[in-house]
Amino acid sequence: MLEEQRTQSGADPVLSETGAPAAAPEPAVPQSETVAPLSRQPSSATSPAAAPPASPGSATTVLPPARRRRDARYTDPVTWAIALTVFGAYAAISLFRLLQLNPTSWDLGIYTEYVKQVAHFQPPVADIRQAGFNLLGDHFQPIVALLAPFFRIFPSAATLLVAQAALAALSVFPVSRIAREKLGTGPGRAVALAYGFSWGLQQLVEFDFHEIAFAAPLLAFSLSAMMQGRIKAAAWWAVPLVFVKEDQGFTVAAIGLYLIVAGLRARVTEPAIAGSAQFSWLDDSGRLEHFRHVGDLTELASAGRREALEDLADFEVTDRPAGTDRPADTKCPDDPEHPVAAERSQARSAHRDPGGSGTDQDPSGRRRIRIGQFLLIWGFGWSFLAIGVIIPHFNPAHAYSYWSDGGVLAPGAHLSVTGLVAQLFHAWPDKLQTIVLLLLPTAFIALRSPLALLAVPSLLLRFMSTDSSYWGTFWHYNATVMPIIFLAAVDGLVRIRASMDADGAAGFASWTSGQRGPGRALLAGAQRYGTAMMIAIAVTLAFQFPLSNLWNAQTYRISPHVVAADAAMAKVPDGATVQATLDLLAPLGARTDTFWIGNSGNPRTEYIVFDGTDSNYSPAITNVPAFIAQIYPHHLYTQIFKSGDVYVFRRTA
Repeated sequence: MLEEQRTQSGADPVLSETGAPAAAPEPAVPQSETVAPLSRQPSSATSPAAAPPASPGSATTVLPPARRRRDARYTDPVTWAIALTVFGAYAAISLFRLLQLNPTSWDLGIYTEYVKQVAHFQPPVADIRQAGFNLLGDHFQPIVALLAPFFRIFPSAATLLVAQAALAALSVFPVSRIAREKLGTGPGRAVALAYGFSWGLQQLVEFDFHEIAFAAPLLAFSLSAMMQGRIKAAAWWAVPLVFVKEDQGFTVAAIGLYLIVAGLRARVTEPAIAGSAQFSWLDDSGRLEHFRHVGDLTELASAGRREALEDLADFEVTDRPAGTDRPADTKCPDDPEHPVAAERSQARSAHRDPGGSGTDQDPSGRRRIRIGQFLLIWGFGWSFLAIGVIIPHFNPAHAYSYWSDGGVLAPGAHLSVTGLVAQLFHAWPDKLQTIVLLLLPTAFIALRSPLALLAVPSLLLRFMSTDSSYWGTFWHYNATVMPIIFLAAVDGLVRIRASMDADGAAGFASWTSGQRGPGRALLAGAQRYGTAMMIAIAVTLAFQFPLSNLWNAQTYRISPHVVAADAAMAKVPDGATVQATLDLLAPLGARTDTFWIGNSGNPRTEYIVFDGTDSNYSPAITNVPAFIAQIYPHHLYTQIFKSGDVYVFRRTA
């Protein structure tokens, strides 16, 4: 997974001989191979005679890199088409589940009450969770409050579902942008399509609404900026992750640690590169003559890299002054007066910094180290503060409820290394299957990039839990891993391409010698067909995950039972207090003070709406009026509506 080879990926920039981050690794020149002599004359393509004279009227206007980035950042029509399709598909899946009164849990009702309370400038109390329960005592998720202004305009649970689909679609843009910059337009669009319909995002919209919908675009923007070398932008996008959920601070800390390691590697690399680049083509003719006459191409490759070989081929050498070893007129292509200076400079800038991202501003790695240290402290600090202080403060028991799932990590448990390892590898087939399915959408190319390590904190926390719902692929928990894995795949393809370029073309001799066998063939296949494989896998998985519901007619069918339930809910006026069964919580929670009838300790609400067909009771309630009379005796509630198995009761006293 970890690569010693440096690539043009901005995720782990390399320093060039000038002290600026270079984009691609230099190929080591094998000493056993014959290298053709370098020409002393400029090629016809770059000679002054071959270049037509430029006229003012024919001059081409070149936009600055920053302007080009702004102009082409999010204007790709195919990317917009992909994002809009993602939004439409995911909105349709989730909205029709709401219309069919077919929730997967009570979460949509809980978050609907959360946003409704904040929209009316009230504490985020969700009576569905428990009477008077402040949701900041369950999870630290203040970012959900950003939906309050939209809910004030559109007071419906559908507002949250539409927002979630929009957030998933929004995350497509940074993935597409960095993929197109690093891999090209066609492959980049393919990566965006495979990411947009990845099974992790599909599972997110399948299971109602959850706060981690905000994490997907934040992670995608942060990591794509980091891959471009825009370290400050990466940090700004990562900072709000701590307000998504209390465990996201560990991912922020992992991003910070990644930047610190990248910065330290840059500081270690800088002195070596600086030492090898002390010579100047114009000031150290002795070294030039050594390269030219002795032919020490290995030293040339290590000191000047591939660019130096190209530059040396473009030198113009005239008569040497008498009594000196230095040429009288030696011009380097980097000299502004050289005919190919502008072309060479522009090519190198694009090669080192494909997105015009400003990686050259941090050649020593100090900025990465400084920002990485901030993110490390910021992430750990907020997670520890949320888990240890904020959540217990708002929790009725003044504790973090999910410590009970910690096993040997739970307070009061006996912590040991063997117990920790045993808990981590408990039910390992299920956990291994999850890891395989997470890597499968990228054809396992993500393993080629160290960026994939950023998914470790999230997976480690889930696999350490004793709650089996965190281990598999059924719920929404894998959505935050998707942007990490796909951006790691983009970086992995860049690294594979750089590695293949450095090794040279694979010929018959290299195959028969065994030096470049199946491993190189695998890399060559990934380089050439990697994005196509991602599309093929995405299409295959689409038939096994919620996207397949789009071409199922039952997805859009509203049954008579749902019509009856809607009529029953219409009997409850806005602002009333009501107890309801699970399937009715979200629609009622948007306009009433709603309680789940399955909770103990509920107050005597004004209304009770009970769906006998889908009550979530086991065994199912067959006589609903008798059941209500048993819970509330003395004729406390009177039946006012019945349609099928759906009942409405009103309090009489």
